[in-house]
Amino acid sequence: HSKIPVWIIKYIKNTFVHLCRKKYKRKIKIFIDRSDSKYNHCKLINNRSIINYLKRRGFEIIKLSDLKLKEQIEKFFNAKIIIGPHGAGLANLIFCKKLTKVIEIRPANHPNKVYERISKINNLSYKLISLDYIKDNNEGDMELNLNLLSKYIS
Repeated sequence: HSKIPVWIIKYIKNTFVHLCRKKYKRKIKIFIDRSDSKYNHCKLINNRSIINYLKRRGFEIIKLSDLKLKEQIEKFFNAKIIIGPHGAGLANLIFCKKLTKVIEIRPANHPNKVYERISKINNLSYKLISLDYIKDNNEGDMELNLNLLSKYIS
C-alpha cells in the first residue's frame, strides 16, 4: 500500500473528480466518524467527546457509509481540513485539492502509510497523530487527548 504508484492516484482522480466538481460556497472541515465500522481497529475509544469537541469548532461529522461515492468526492474536493482515524474512507484523499490539511489518527504499531503516500502525491498538508495501541477494549483501540488534537487543528 505504502508504495502505490503515482499514476494510479492520478488516474483515479482524473477519472472521477470531474464528475463531481460541485463547488461549495465555503471550504468545509470534516471529521470522519468510523463508529459504524464492524471492526474495532483504528477506532477512537473517546469518539463521542472528539465529535462534540470538533462540532463546536465548526467541523462536519460524516460517516462515509451514509454517503454515495459522488457525495464523498464532493466533500473531499471541497474540504480545507480532514481529520480521521486510519481506514478505507481516507482513500478519498485522492480527490482533495492541493494543500488540503489532513490529520490521520493511527495506532503507533500500525504499519500502513498509504494515506501519507496519497497525501504526498496530491501535495496535501499531511500530519499524523500516532497514538498508543490499546488492547481488549470494545469501543476501539486508540484514545485521543483533546489537548493534543487542539494543537493539530489550531
